[in-house]
Amino acid sequence: AIAKAAGQSESDNLKEFLYEAAAPAGVSMLIEGITDNTNRSYNEIRHLLGEFGSHMADQGSLAWNFEKIGILHIAHEDNRDKSKETIEMSIIDAGANDFSTRQDGWIAETQFTQRERVRFDLETSGIKIREDAYDYKPRSTVAIDAASKERVEKLLEAISEHDDVQEVYTNLAE
Repeated sequence: AIAKAAGQSESDNLKEFLYEAAAPAGVSMLIEGITDNTNRSYNEIRHLLGEFGSHMADQGSLAWNFEKIGILHIAHEDNRDKSKETIEMSIIDAGANDFSTRQDGWIAETQFTQRERVRFDLETSGIKIREDAYDYKPRSTVAIDAASKERVEKLLEAISEHDDVQEVYTNLAE
């Protein structure tokens, strides 16, 4: 109440978090979010993890297995005047690490620190970018049995539904 009266907005108190958690069957999780109360969020997420036989991990103990990468989504409909080959060569020439095709276009992966440069180079060559984001890509994945996968998926659903959680990343094999 005092902060509001002093003119501070609620968004001044928001903080980002990135928690690491160990799920069943050797699955690692990164839980990313925004909160106005880090203690509450930490305790609520820790409680949710415990309900599914999981636990918080020490900071840095699981994050080493994830690489933060840049993601650029290039949509077909935004680039109808360009051929598939032209777009793919532009992605390669711009310095993307990798790319994959999707039904609606392409996903170009970059080093996180190079994302803006690659985006600029693509736009300079006339390629329109639909979306610019980042992701945590696992360096190694783990394949688990169907019963464990069902437990992990229920955990992921419960964590994802938490109000403060924005994204959950895992090393679960597709």
